[in-house]
Amino acid sequence: MKRIIVFLVCLSMIMCVGCNNTSKKEEQVNGEVDSQQTEAAATEAAEFQGELYPIMVNGKMGYINANGEMMMEPVYAYAGEFCEGFAAVSMDDKSLFYINKKGENAFGTTFVSGNDFACGRAVVLNDAGKLQILDTEGNIMDTPEDLVYAVQYSEGFLCARFESGLYGFLDTEGKVVIDPTLEYARDFHEGVAAVGTTKDKIDLSYINTDGTVCFETELEYNNYMCVHDFSEGLACSYNGKAFGYISHSNEVIIDYQYESVKPFSEGLAAVMINGKWGFINTQGELIIDAIYDEADSFSEGLAAVRKKNTANQDYQIGFINTQGELVIDYLYDEDYNSDAFLQVNNAKKNGLIQVKSYEDKWYGYINDAGEVIYKAE
Repeated sequence: MKRIIVFLVCLSMIMCVGCNNTSKKEEQVNGEVDSQQTEAAATEAAEFQGELYPIMVNGKMGYINANGEMMMEPVYAYAGEFCEGFAAVSMDDKSLFYINKKGENAFGTTFVSGNDFACGRAVVLNDAGKLQILDTEGNIMDTPEDLVYAVQYSEGFLCARFESGLYGFLDTEGKVVIDPTLEYARDFHEGVAAVGTTKDKIDLSYINTDGTVCFETELEYNNYMCVHDFSEGLACSYNGKAFGYISHSNEVIIDYQYESVKPFSEGLAAVMINGKWGFINTQGELIIDAIYDEADSFSEGLAAVRKKNTANQDYQIGFINTQGELVIDYLYDEDYNSDAFLQVNNAKKNGLIQVKSYEDKWYGYINDAGEVIYKAE
Protein backbone atom coordinates (compact mmCIF):
# COMPACT_ATOMS: atom_id res chain seq x y z
CA MET A 1 0.00 0.00 0.00
CA LYS A 2 1.39 3.36 -0.90
CA ARG A 3 1.15 6.01 1.76
CA ILE A 4 -1.52 8.48 0.85
CA ILE A 5 0.53 11.53 1.70
CA VAL A 6 3.42 10.47 -0.50
CA PHE A 7 1.05 9.45 -3.29
CA LEU A 8 -1.00 12.62 -3.23
CA VAL A 9 1.99 14.87 -2.80
CA CYS A 10 3.36 13.50 -6.07
CA LEU A 11 0.03 13.92 -7.85
CA SER A 12 -0.94 17.27 -6.45
CA MET A 13 1.80 19.91 -6.23
CA ILE A 14 2.50 19.60 -2.54
CA MET A 15 6.23 19.55 -2.66
CA CYS A 16 8.97 21.87 -0.63
CA VAL A 17 12.61 21.69 0.12
CA GLY A 18 12.93 20.79 3.31
CA CYS A 19 6.92 14.52 14.76
CA ASN A 20 10.41 14.03 10.31
CA ASN A 21 11.04 12.82 9.84
CA THR A 22 8.47 11.52 7.48
CA SER A 23 6.96 11.43 6.60
CA LYS A 24 5.92 15.22 5.41
CA LYS A 25 8.63 15.36 3.79
CA GLU A 26 -3.18 19.79 1.90
CA GLU A 27 -8.13 21.91 2.28
CA GLN A 28 -11.71 22.13 2.75
CA VAL A 29 -14.52 19.69 3.29
CA ASN A 30 -14.98 17.27 0.39
CA GLY A 31 -17.15 14.61 1.98
CA GLU A 32 -18.45 13.04 5.15
CA VAL A 33 -16.29 10.69 7.22
CA ASP A 34 -17.71 7.29 8.07
CA SER A 35 -18.63 7.93 11.70
CA GLN A 36 -19.23 4.27 12.56
CA GLN A 37 -15.75 3.25 11.47
CA THR A 38 -14.05 6.14 13.26
CA GLU A 39 -16.04 5.42 16.42
CA ALA A 40 -14.90 1.79 16.24
CA ALA A 41 -11.31 2.93 15.91
CA ALA A 42 -11.68 5.08 19.00
CA THR A 43 -13.22 2.44 21.28
CA GLU A 44 -10.11 1.58 23.29
CA ALA A 45 -8.35 4.91 22.83
CA ALA A 46 -10.95 7.06 24.56
CA GLU A 47 -8.76 8.31 27.38
CA PHE A 48 -5.32 7.30 26.11
CA GLN A 49 -2.62 9.96 26.43
CA GLY A 50 0.58 7.97 25.78
CA GLU A 51 2.36 7.29 22.51
CA LEU A 52 0.55 5.56 19.66
CA TYR A 53 2.19 3.70 16.79
CA PRO A 54 0.63 2.88 13.40
CA ILE A 55 0.36 -0.79 12.43
CA MET A 56 -1.21 -2.81 9.61
CA VAL A 57 -3.47 -5.86 9.91
CA ASN A 58 -4.84 -7.53 6.76
CA GLY A 59 -4.35 -4.43 4.68
CA LYS A 60 -5.95 -2.01 7.16
CA MET A 61 -4.17 0.25 9.60
CA GLY A 62 -4.73 1.08 13.24
CA TYR A 63 -2.66 1.98 16.31
CA ILE A 64 -0.95 0.16 19.16
CA ASN A 65 0.58 1.47 22.37
CA ALA A 66 4.15 1.01 23.55
CA ASN A 67 3.26 -2.43 24.93
CA GLY A 68 1.96 -3.65 21.58
CA GLU A 69 -1.68 -3.51 22.72
CA MET A 70 -4.27 -2.49 20.11
CA MET A 71 -5.60 0.97 20.96
CA MET A 72 -7.40 1.82 17.72
CA GLU A 73 -8.76 -0.98 15.60
CA PRO A 74 -7.36 -1.30 12.05
CA VAL A 75 -10.05 0.38 9.95
CA TYR A 76 -7.98 2.89 7.99
CA ALA A 77 -6.61 2.60 4.47
CA TYR A 78 -3.77 4.79 5.71
CA ALA A 79 -2.76 5.89 9.20
CA GLY A 80 0.18 8.24 9.77
CA GLU A 81 2.29 8.91 12.81
CA PHE A 82 1.00 11.14 15.59
CA CYS A 83 2.70 14.53 15.57
CA GLU A 84 1.78 17.19 18.11
CA GLY A 85 -1.24 15.12 19.14
CA PHE A 86 -2.73 14.56 15.69
CA ALA A 87 -2.36 11.97 12.92
CA ALA A 88 -3.47 12.08 9.29
CA VAL A 89 -5.66 9.10 8.35
CA SER A 90 -7.66 7.99 5.32
CA MET A 91 -10.59 5.63 4.94
CA ASP A 92 -10.28 5.28 1.16
CA ASP A 93 -6.90 6.59 -0.09
CA LYS A 94 -8.80 9.42 -1.81
CA SER A 95 -8.98 11.98 1.00
CA LEU A 96 -7.78 12.30 4.57
CA PHE A 97 -8.63 13.87 7.88
CA TYR A 98 -6.85 14.33 11.19
CA ILE A 99 -7.64 12.34 14.31
CA ASN A 100 -6.72 12.98 17.93
CA LYS A 101 -5.63 10.26 20.35
CA LYS A 102 -9.26 9.44 21.07
CA GLY A 103 -9.67 8.47 17.43
CA GLU A 104 -12.01 11.37 16.75
CA ASN A 105 -12.03 13.46 13.60
CA ALA A 106 -10.35 16.36 15.35
CA PHE A 107 -11.54 19.15 13.05
CA GLY A 108 -14.64 17.70 11.36
CA THR A 109 -13.04 18.38 8.00
CA THR A 110 -11.51 16.30 5.21
CA PHE A 111 -8.73 17.25 2.80
CA VAL A 112 -7.39 16.02 -0.51
CA SER A 113 -4.04 15.53 1.19
CA GLY A 114 -2.09 16.87 4.14
CA ASN A 115 1.23 16.68 5.95
CA ASP A 116 2.19 16.16 9.58
CA PHE A 117 1.80 18.91 12.15
CA ALA A 118 4.88 20.89 13.12
CA CYS A 119 5.02 24.21 14.97
CA GLY A 120 1.27 23.87 15.51
CA ARG A 121 0.56 23.91 11.77
CA ALA A 122 -0.05 21.43 8.94
CA VAL A 123 0.04 22.13 5.21
CA VAL A 124 -3.15 20.84 3.57
CA LEU A 125 -4.59 20.79 0.05
CA ASN A 126 -8.20 21.58 -0.76
CA ASP A 127 -10.46 20.30 -3.53
CA ALA A 128 -9.54 23.23 -5.75
CA GLY A 129 -5.83 22.39 -5.54
CA LYS A 130 -5.15 25.28 -3.19
CA LEU A 131 -2.54 24.94 -0.44
CA GLN A 132 -3.72 26.12 2.96
CA ILE A 133 -2.49 26.13 6.55
CA LEU A 134 -4.36 24.23 9.27
CA ASP A 135 -3.73 24.96 12.95
CA THR A 136 -4.37 22.72 15.96
CA GLU A 137 -7.67 24.49 16.69
CA GLY A 138 -9.02 23.63 13.25
CA ASN A 139 -8.61 27.12 11.83
CA ILE A 140 -7.69 27.25 8.14
CA MET A 141 -5.51 30.06 6.85
CA ASP A 142 -5.11 30.98 3.21
CA THR A 143 -1.73 31.19 1.54
CA PRO A 144 -0.65 33.38 -1.40
CA GLU A 145 -2.47 32.54 -4.64
CA ASP A 146 0.79 31.80 -6.46
CA LEU A 147 2.07 29.28 -3.89
CA VAL A 148 2.66 25.88 -5.53
CA TYR A 149 4.90 23.90 -3.19
CA ALA A 150 5.34 23.55 0.58
CA VAL A 151 5.74 20.69 3.02
CA GLN A 152 6.21 21.35 6.71
CA TYR A 153 7.03 24.14 9.15
CA SER A 154 10.38 24.31 10.86
CA GLU A 155 11.15 26.78 13.65
CA GLY A 156 8.00 28.74 12.81
CA PHE A 157 8.72 29.20 9.10
CA LEU A 158 7.48 27.42 6.00
CA CYS A 159 9.81 27.05 3.03
CA ALA A 160 7.68 27.53 -0.09
CA ARG A 161 8.01 27.63 -3.86
CA PHE A 162 5.94 30.00 -5.98
CA GLU A 163 4.72 30.02 -9.58
CA SER A 164 7.79 32.03 -10.51
CA GLY A 165 9.90 29.00 -9.59
CA LEU A 166 11.53 31.01 -6.80
CA TYR A 167 11.46 30.25 -3.08
CA GLY A 168 10.49 32.29 -0.06
CA PHE A 169 9.22 31.73 3.48
CA LEU A 170 5.82 32.06 5.18
CA ASP A 171 5.06 32.64 8.84
CA THR A 172 2.56 30.60 10.85
CA GLU A 173 -0.30 32.78 9.60
CA GLY A 174 0.51 31.96 5.99
CA LYS A 175 1.97 35.40 5.27
CA VAL A 176 5.12 35.92 3.23
CA VAL A 177 7.93 37.10 5.53
CA ILE A 178 10.90 36.43 3.25
CA ASP A 179 10.13 37.38 -0.34
CA PRO A 180 10.32 34.67 -3.04
CA THR A 181 13.61 35.76 -4.60
CA LEU A 182 15.62 32.61 -3.91
CA GLU A 183 16.62 30.07 -6.54
CA TYR A 184 16.90 27.40 -3.85
CA ALA A 185 15.99 27.14 -0.17
CA ARG A 186 15.93 24.66 2.70
CA ASP A 187 14.16 24.72 6.06
CA PHE A 188 15.40 26.78 8.99
CA HIS A 189 17.50 24.94 11.54
CA GLU A 190 19.07 26.68 14.53
CA GLY A 191 17.88 30.01 13.16
CA VAL A 192 19.52 29.76 9.72
CA ALA A 193 18.57 28.30 6.34
CA ALA A 194 20.72 27.24 3.40
CA VAL A 195 19.73 29.12 0.22
CA GLY A 196 20.88 29.83 -3.32
CA THR A 197 20.45 33.37 -4.61
CA THR A 198 21.68 33.27 -8.21
CA LYS A 199 21.13 31.02 -11.22
CA ASP A 200 24.77 30.00 -11.53
CA LYS A 201 24.27 27.50 -8.67
CA ILE A 202 27.65 28.33 -7.11
CA ASP A 203 26.59 30.62 -4.29
CA LEU A 204 25.30 28.57 -1.38
CA SER A 205 24.57 31.00 1.44
CA TYR A 206 22.99 30.86 4.87
CA ILE A 207 20.33 33.41 5.87
CA ASN A 208 18.74 34.23 9.20
CA THR A 209 15.01 34.51 9.87
CA ASP A 210 14.72 38.08 8.57
CA GLY A 211 16.32 37.10 5.28
CA THR A 212 19.70 38.68 6.00
CA VAL A 213 22.70 36.73 4.70
CA CYS A 214 24.75 35.38 7.61
CA PHE A 215 27.59 34.18 5.43
CA GLU A 216 28.25 33.15 1.84
CA THR A 217 30.18 30.20 0.46
CA GLU A 218 31.55 29.25 -2.94
CA LEU A 219 29.79 25.90 -2.84
CA GLU A 220 27.25 24.69 -5.39
CA TYR A 221 23.74 24.63 -3.98
CA ASN A 222 22.66 22.06 -6.58
CA ASN A 223 25.29 19.62 -5.29
CA TYR A 224 23.71 17.52 -2.54
CA MET A 225 27.14 16.97 -0.98
CA CYS A 226 27.52 20.70 -0.33
CA VAL A 227 24.15 21.56 1.18
CA HIS A 228 23.56 20.69 4.83
CA ASP A 229 21.51 22.01 7.75
CA PHE A 230 22.92 23.06 11.10
CA SER A 231 22.60 20.65 13.99
CA GLU A 232 24.07 21.07 17.48
CA GLY A 233 25.92 24.19 16.35
CA LEU A 234 27.65 22.61 13.35
CA ALA A 235 26.89 21.95 9.69
CA CYS A 236 28.54 19.42 7.39
CA SER A 237 30.69 21.11 4.77
CA TYR A 238 32.45 19.91 1.60
CA ASN A 239 35.51 21.58 0.06
CA GLY A 240 35.50 19.59 -3.16
CA LYS A 241 37.83 16.92 -1.80
CA ALA A 242 36.70 15.99 1.70
CA PHE A 243 34.07 16.72 4.35
CA GLY A 244 34.34 18.63 7.61
CA TYR A 245 32.12 20.78 9.82
CA ILE A 246 31.63 24.55 10.03
CA SER A 247 30.16 26.87 12.68
CA HIS A 248 27.45 29.51 12.35
CA SER A 249 30.20 32.01 11.53
CA ASN A 250 31.53 29.82 8.69
CA GLU A 251 34.60 28.88 10.72
CA VAL A 252 35.96 25.39 10.08
CA ILE A 253 35.62 23.63 13.44
CA ILE A 254 36.38 20.06 12.35
CA ASP A 255 38.85 19.91 9.48
CA TYR A 256 38.10 18.56 6.02
CA GLN A 257 39.27 14.96 6.33
CA TYR A 258 36.32 12.60 5.90
CA GLU A 259 35.02 10.71 2.87
CA SER A 260 31.41 11.28 3.92
CA VAL A 261 29.62 12.65 6.99
CA LYS A 262 26.22 12.94 8.61
CA PRO A 263 24.74 15.63 10.90
CA PHE A 264 25.39 15.70 14.63
CA SER A 265 22.75 14.13 16.83
CA GLU A 266 22.99 13.57 20.58
CA GLY A 267 26.57 14.83 20.56
CA LEU A 268 27.86 12.42 17.92
CA ALA A 269 28.11 12.38 14.13
CA ALA A 270 28.67 9.46 11.77
CA VAL A 271 31.76 9.90 9.56
CA MET A 272 33.41 7.71 6.94
CA ILE A 273 37.13 6.91 7.27
CA ASN A 274 38.81 4.56 4.79
CA GLY A 275 35.47 3.25 3.59
CA LYS A 276 34.08 2.47 7.05
CA TRP A 277 31.79 4.44 9.34
CA GLY A 278 32.43 5.51 12.93
CA PHE A 279 31.35 8.40 15.17
CA ILE A 280 33.06 11.62 16.30
CA ASN A 281 32.13 14.15 18.96
CA THR A 282 31.79 17.91 18.41
CA GLN A 283 35.53 18.34 19.07
CA GLY A 284 36.31 16.00 16.18
CA GLU A 285 37.52 13.18 18.43
CA LEU A 286 36.81 9.64 17.20
CA ILE A 287 34.58 8.17 19.91
CA ILE A 288 33.34 5.03 18.17
CA ASP A 289 35.79 3.29 15.84
CA ALA A 290 35.12 3.30 12.11
CA ILE A 291 34.26 -0.38 11.68
CA TYR A 292 30.76 -0.28 10.16
CA ASP A 293 29.76 -0.64 6.51
CA GLU A 294 26.98 1.94 7.07
CA ALA A 295 25.75 3.96 10.03
CA ASP A 296 22.77 6.20 10.79
CA SER A 297 22.56 9.11 13.21
CA PHE A 298 21.74 8.52 16.88
CA SER A 299 18.13 8.77 18.00
CA GLU A 300 17.10 8.32 21.62
CA GLY A 301 20.44 6.77 22.50
CA LEU A 302 20.67 4.23 19.68
CA ALA A 303 22.03 4.26 16.12
CA ALA A 304 21.41 1.73 13.37
CA VAL A 305 24.65 0.25 11.97
CA ARG A 306 25.10 -2.12 9.07
CA LYS A 307 27.39 -4.94 8.09
CA LYS A 308 27.48 -6.76 4.77
CA ASN A 309 26.44 -10.37 4.61
CA THR A 310 29.41 -11.84 2.75
CA ALA A 311 27.23 -14.56 1.23
CA ASN A 312 24.94 -12.24 -0.70
CA GLN A 313 26.31 -8.72 -0.06
CA ASP A 314 23.06 -7.63 1.60
CA TYR A 315 23.26 -5.30 4.57
CA GLN A 316 22.16 -6.57 7.97
CA ILE A 317 21.20 -4.00 10.59
CA GLY A 318 21.98 -3.90 14.29
CA PHE A 319 21.93 -1.11 16.87
CA ILE A 320 24.67 0.40 19.03
CA ASN A 321 24.56 2.74 22.01
CA THR A 322 26.60 5.93 22.40
CA GLN A 323 29.49 3.91 23.88
CA GLY A 324 29.68 1.87 20.68
CA GLU A 325 28.33 -1.28 22.28
CA LEU A 326 26.21 -3.52 20.05
CA VAL A 327 23.01 -3.75 22.09
CA ILE A 328 20.73 -5.24 19.40
CA ASP A 329 22.27 -7.85 17.11
CA TYR A 330 22.35 -7.73 13.29
CA LEU A 331 18.90 -9.25 12.84
CA TYR A 332 17.22 -6.65 10.66
CA ASP A 333 16.96 -5.72 7.02
CA GLU A 334 16.67 -2.66 4.83
CA ASP A 335 13.10 -1.79 3.85
CA TYR A 336 12.94 -1.58 0.07
CA ASN A 337 9.21 -2.26 -0.14
CA SER A 338 7.16 -0.23 2.28
CA ASP A 339 3.85 -1.47 0.80
CA ALA A 340 3.77 -4.31 3.34
CA PHE A 341 3.85 -2.06 6.39
CA LEU A 342 5.22 1.44 6.86
CA GLN A 343 8.39 3.05 5.62
CA VAL A 344 10.83 1.47 8.06
CA ASN A 345 13.42 4.03 9.15
CA ASN A 346 15.37 1.97 11.70
CA ALA A 347 15.42 4.94 14.08
CA LYS A 348 14.23 4.79 17.66
CA LYS A 349 11.30 7.16 18.13
CA ASN A 350 9.14 7.54 21.20
CA GLY A 351 10.72 4.44 22.70
CA LEU A 352 10.24 1.98 19.83
CA ILE A 353 12.04 1.14 16.57
CA GLN A 354 10.35 0.20 13.30
CA VAL A 355 12.17 -2.77 11.81
CA LYS A 356 12.04 -5.47 9.15
CA SER A 357 13.34 -8.92 10.12
CA TYR A 358 16.26 -10.12 7.99
CA GLU A 359 15.43 -13.83 8.20
CA ASP A 360 11.63 -13.92 8.32
CA LYS A 361 10.93 -10.59 6.60
CA TRP A 362 8.24 -9.57 9.08
CA TYR A 363 7.66 -5.89 9.81
CA GLY A 364 7.04 -4.51 13.26
CA TYR A 365 8.39 -2.74 16.32
CA ILE A 366 11.07 -3.61 18.83
CA ASN A 367 12.11 -1.83 22.02
CA ASP A 368 15.63 -0.74 22.95
CA ALA A 369 16.27 -4.13 24.56
CA GLY A 370 15.60 -5.81 21.22
CA GLU A 371 12.31 -7.32 22.43
CA VAL A 372 9.66 -7.68 19.74
CA ILE A 373 6.68 -5.53 20.68
CA TYR A 374 4.63 -6.07 17.57
CA LYS A 375 4.79 -8.15 14.36
CA ALA A 376 2.63 -7.16 11.41
CA GLU A 377 0.28 -9.94 10.38
